[in-house]
Parts: sequence; structure tokens; C-alpha cells
Amino acid sequence: MLPLCFHVELEYNQVKATHVHQEHEMLICLDGGGEHFVDDYKVPMTVGELFFFPAGQPHIGNGSPRQNVKMLVVNFSEVFLLADHACDEDLEQLLKYLKKKARSGYNKIPVSARTSKRVREIMIEMAKERMERLPGMPSLIRALLTEVFLLILRDPELLPKMKENIKKIGSEERIADTIRFMQDRYMESLTIEQMAKHACLSRSHFHNVFKQETGYTFIEYLNALRIKEARAMLENSNLPILEVAYSCGYTSLSYFYKLFRQMEGITPKEVRSAPSTSSQ
Repeated sequence: MLPLCFHVELEYNQVKATHVHQEHEMLICLDGGGEHFVDDYKVPMTVGELFFFPAGQPHIGNGSPRQNVKMLVVNFSEVFLLADHACDEDLEQLLKYLKKKARSGYNKIPVSARTSKRVREIMIEMAKERMERLPGMPSLIRALLTEVFLLILRDPELLPKMKENIKKIGSEERIADTIRFMQDRYMESLTIEQMAKHACLSRSHFHNVFKQETGYTFIEYLNALRIKEARAMLENSNLPILEVAYSCGYTSLSYFYKLFRQMEGITPKEVRSAPSTSSQ
């Protein structure tokens, strides 16, 4: 989803009804001042300060009794930022760091005045680009958003705090994360291209690393996972065999039967007709 980039001016409001977004939110205070109410705490806002609110975190901005607050807001998805530029590992770690800090009560991003000024200029350009919608607009907005994160990453105020967090993500961790994803969503139509993208690896590299880490190809591992789940469902439920197959990601019953027998040495129907362990 393309990021939203917009200006907003808030008056003082005694009612602090928070809201949440499905996307992350970054904002910079352009003029005036006020507060942001987040969960059960509040964060003061002054001109030039930069803030980050991760997806799902309840928050609301508010002006002060003496003055309104003007902000520039960008709502963006993690996929939009990371998916199409080789999954820069440092940016990935920065985003994890900002989410962790924000959920611990530190929504303000500590950056120098120089970085704040440049981020403000870029975010203004993003809002202008979003309104004009010229050809190539999504690519330019992604490039500008990436530049904002690179400025934050390299800022002398933040970089020392990030030293311990910026570390290379090894193949083992990437594949472990991919396997957790597969275990949660094995019933969906998963492809090696999707999983390579999830792991931030090229298709060929993902294939080699997955085989090296697990001893199986991606398809072999996915089928083993699905058939294991299917057998458990056959043994512990009364669902029709066709529904079991569909529930485990198979749209062809004949293929499901063939694969099940190949891997289990028994057909799904024979599993159903076999005496249960409890009755033996």
C-alpha cells in the first residue's frame, strides 16, 4: 500500500480518544506545540521533533491550550519500505529498534537539528509528490522514505545507541523465521518466490540456504509440514477427507492422496479406518 503523506493541524482538545493504524506512523512537528497521548502516557511535542508510532499502538495528537500544533505525518507499511530494495539489513534492524523503543514508551526519535531539518524537507517533498501524483510517484516516495530512514540511522545522536542493535541477520535466523511463517500459514498457497521475498533473499540463494539449513527443499519441507498436520486432523477429527486436504493447502484430492501415501505409507482413508491408539 502506498504511504499516506499529509499535513495536519490540531487544536487543544480535552477529550483524548486514541486511535490505531494498520501501518507505522512517523511525524515531525512543524510549528506550535502540544502533546501526544500514547497508551497510558503522554509525550510532549515541540518544533523539529520527530516521532514514531508502530502499527497497532494507540495514540492521539493534541495541541496545547495556548497554541495549535502543526505536523507532517507519514503512514507507511513495513513491506513498502523494505521489500523492494534488497532488504537492507541495517534498515531492518533500525525499524526493529524504533518499534521496540516506541513500545517501551520512547516514541520520540532522538536526532540532531541537522537531521531534523533534512527530514522535514524530505517529508514535505513526499507530501507534495503524493498530491501531484506524477509518473513514477511510488518509486520516488519509496526512495524518499528510505532516505529518511538512512538519515536517522546515520545520525550522530542515534547511531551510538544503535551500535549493539545493528548486526547482520544470519541465514539460520532468516530460515528459522521463514519456518515459523510456514507453520502459521501452511494452509495458504505458499510459493518459493514468496518465501524468498519474506527472507529477503534471491530465489536461488533462498533455495540453497533453505536446503543447507533444513536438509530439505522448500517444497519437500512444506509438504512434510502439511501432511503431518493432515494426519493429525484425520486422527483427531471427523472432518471429511476433502476438507482436510483443503485445510492443509491442497486443492487437488488426487494429488493429496498420492502425496499422503508416498510420505506416510498409508492412504488417508486407511488412517481413518485404523483403530485409534486409545482403543488398543
